[in-house]
Amino acid sequence: MTPETLLSHIISLDSSRFSPSGQLRLSDLRLTLPEVARGDLDSLLLSLQRAGRVVIYRFDDPLRITRADEAAALQTAGGPRHYLYVNDRF
Repeated sequence: MTPETLLSHIISLDSSRFSPSGQLRLSDLRLTLPEVARGDLDSLLLSLQRAGRVVIYRFDDPLRITRADEAAALQTAGGPRHYLYVNDRF
């Protein structure tokens, strides 16, 4: 999988997986890609973020974080990230 094929996959997901504001939980994304190793998916997501295609955030409100969110979080030096937003400039 390449960053571009991952982005195409994310964009093709059913809109019910996204929040009304366009957020996609990483826990939901990981469920749709069980064949992609966690480290590989994390690397692809970070590549898309560096390219400005997605923004990966953490939930600031701890009440919004589920166990699934904790388990699926992308770990960065800045702490865990729980969801992404596709940058619609592209």
